[in-house]
Amino acid sequence: MSVSRASLALFLIIFVACFIVLIPTGSLHEVYKTYFQSSPVSERPNAIILMLIPPSRLQQATLALLNVENRFNRRLKYPYALFMSKDELATVSDDVKAKISWITEGRAEFVALTEESWEIPEFYDQTLIDTSLLDISFSKGYCQMCRFYSGFFWRNPAVTKYEWLWRLDTEIEFHCDIPYDPVQRVIDTNALYGEAV
Repeated sequence: MSVSRASLALFLIIFVACFIVLIPTGSLHEVYKTYFQSSPVSERPNAIILMLIPPSRLQQATLALLNVENRFNRRLKYPYALFMSKDELATVSDDVKAKISWITEGRAEFVALTEESWEIPEFYDQTLIDTSLLDISFSKGYCQMCRFYSGFFWRNPAVTKYEWLWRLDTEIEFHCDIPYDPVQRVIDTNALYGEAV
């Protein structure tokens, strides 16, 4: 019986010692304290978060938006432009749109891709394109995505009024809170392009 009391006492001593040692102190604690106690930022860069969503990844996109909101954007309140082709956008249910609107507090706009930015121009030889896609083993959708991100997205009226763009992929997941504004960090360091791996 005394062995179990000794074990219990040892456990409690180790537990309390670990608790005391692991209490965050110093500047990192202050950064997180400030982050969580701060109200939404009133002045932030003129930026928008954009995402190209294929219908097969709508669920992943919803989870990515929830993650971004929970990890940093609930405080900064950057708007979202969610791009889909016109045909795909027509298949998105009102329930899904309502869920995304709830997650983003109404800051998400579904944007139909223009034919110019998404479809392959008619004057291209479709047979040659199909043959090339087989040779390089890329899907037509992947090539359309590359074409869109290579320059057409910034011409869309949904993003032209913004100075800074943040592109999200549907599989993105931040594993910790971001206690600063990533867009402001890019500006402060005079960077033209920021990347996360």
